[in-house]
Amino acid sequence: MTKMLASLTLLAASLACSMSFAQGQPRMTQFGYERYNNPNLRWTFPPNGMHLMDRPFAPSQINEALFNKIVDDVLKYWQPIAKAKGVELSANKDWKDGTVNASAEQTGRSWVVNMYGGLARRPEVTPDGFAMVVCHELGHHFAGYAFYDNSSWAANEGQSDYFATTVCAKVIWSKDFGGNDRFRHMLNLPATVQNSCAAAYPN
Repeated sequence: MTKMLASLTLLAASLACSMSFAQGQPRMTQFGYERYNNPNLRWTFPPNGMHLMDRPFAPSQINEALFNKIVDDVLKYWQPIAKAKGVELSANKDWKDGTVNASAEQTGRSWVVNMYGGLARRPEVTPDGFAMVVCHELGHHFAGYAFYDNSSWAANEGQSDYFATTVCAKVIWSKDFGGNDRFRHMLNLPATVQNSCAAAYPN
């Protein structure tokens, strides 16, 4: 629980960094941006110019191997559920794409989450925060109503956030006893938070 709270705080901070660039800047030409007008896509946050700030070789908390591992580790819990419904769930792991975003799309019985290196390379994005973005994108597929107004499948942003925090995070971290214990001692959380967490999850 404490690990989830810390990750949500860091994720909120990273999302707050989303920014728009003034007109006259170079057009966004990368793969993820070319697809913004695709009606099958649903995005974590609005189109932005942060790909212009991408520094592929600058220090970050996530490298390519960890990027791929995080996506795979989260998806492995949901792929059997999708398969049971006759759906193929996969990820487009595009480390080279500088897009600072993530998305979900459906084409028939194929459900995809698109994860881009530009977001993972942001220095303020932690591995746990990135895992929560994967959970959020899965939420567009799995979270259900409330949907986008013009969609018959895509849960809206709030519903995807709710799924990520109340369902997906618990699934991917519930058995990480060592990690949860380390976070509990690292964060110096107020006693009220510690006690509430212990009461909700006594084991």
